[in-house]
Parts: sequence; structure tokens; C-alpha cells
Amino acid sequence: MFSAARALLAIEGLDSSKHSGMVSLFNRHFVKNGIVDKDLGRLIMNAKDFREKGDYGDFVIVNRGEAEEQLEAAKKMISAITEIINKRYSQ
Repeated sequence: MFSAARALLAIEGLDSSKHSGMVSLFNRHFVKNGIVDKDLGRLIMNAKDFREKGDYGDFVIVNRGEAEEQLEAAKKMISAITEIINKRYSQ
């Protein structure tokens, strides 16, 4: 999910070394401008939160439902960003 968002940002010459910065840029340049749906902004924020809990939490258990939810979110995000790239930049 982060790689898909980062690819879209890179096309615009944008990047951040931190996930939080990348999410902020994504929301500022694509969600606020109506290029992507607000739902995708929420999906990437939730993914960032899960990532941070997993990376920095002392003891984190992710249940099957949470994992499946994140997988579906990633599929939706990748599909939407692929469509945007194909429509806007494949001319």
C-alpha cells in the first residue's frame, strides 16, 4: 500500500523518508485535491497505524480479521492508484 502511494507521489516528484511524511504528502496532494477518494486517505492512515503498532509495540497480536481487513484495503488502494496512474499519466 505504501509503495503504491509512494509511486504516485514519485510521478509528481514528491517523496518522504518517513511513512508519516509520505502519508501526509499523499493526503495533501491527492486526497485534498479530489484526485483520490477520502476513503483511500483513511485506509493508508489505518495501515500506518497498524505498521507502527507492529514495529514499535512491545507485544502486538493481529487477529485474522484485522489481517484480512488490511489485505482488502491494500488491494483497494493498489487498484485505485493503478487506475489513476493509467488515466492521468499513461498518455
